[in-house]
Amino acid sequence: MFRIKNLLMLMAFGPGLAWAIDLQPNDIVAPAPNKNYLTLSYINSENTTQYRNGSALPGNPVIGTQSAILRGSRTFNIGDLPAVSYLQLPYGAISPAGSFASAPGDTGIGDLSFATAIWPYANKSTRTYLGIAGYLITPTGSYSSQRAFNLGENRFRTDLQIGFQTPITSNVDGMIAVDTMWFGGNSQCGAACGLSTNGAP
Repeated sequence: MFRIKNLLMLMAFGPGLAWAIDLQPNDIVAPAPNKNYLTLSYINSENTTQYRNGSALPGNPVIGTQSAILRGSRTFNIGDLPAVSYLQLPYGAISPAGSFASAPGDTGIGDLSFATAIWPYANKSTRTYLGIAGYLITPTGSYSSQRAFNLGENRFRTDLQIGFQTPITSNVDGMIAVDTMWFGGNSQCGAACGLSTNGAP
């Protein structure tokens, strides 16, 4: 479900910032087979609102995130169906500021991700695609239970995603995707946070 040439790809990178796999425009377009790609993406974001139970809290919280993401991909066919697999490693920094200024930030590598996507339906002439992707995110990133902001999550995560793209007009395509993520436990967080379990849901 990836447009390999798109240099602004975003995966769920910041722990607790997003619990889903984000897609960019045309990520659901099936790629040509038997190609190798190496891409480097850069993402710079700033979050300035803190929510609790759906309501914004008062204050001036600032969380700046910068990341460079290196991805190696290989496209292929499974039978007659287009497919792609990739390996992705982020490197970046989280910088708390404003009312979070007293919290330590983090710099280093993020969690290593593996993914494979397959397209049960891909019709280039009608620009209509249905793709299914599976992700495994491993706990390789920088993490400390003594920090509120970490580049890694210190737990395994898996995700299953389904996406659909089709024309809305002759010049505009629409896409929709849903995914479900499963989390493993984080024993360091469980101990540091005084939880009775290892932090698994």
